[in-house]
Amino acid sequence: MCRLGKTGLCLDVYDVGSNLGPQLGQWPCKNAPGMNQNVTLC
Repeated sequence: MCRLGKTGLCLDVYDVGSNLGPQLGQWPCKNAPGMNQNVTLC
């Protein structure tokens, strides 16, 4: 997952197993203990 410099939101891929294929979405970044996502600046 990457943090977009312009918006400060994180870009993530979701619904990988759906019939439409992978989708991209922007979400508020959450990098809390126990989370399995690493955030880098894009």
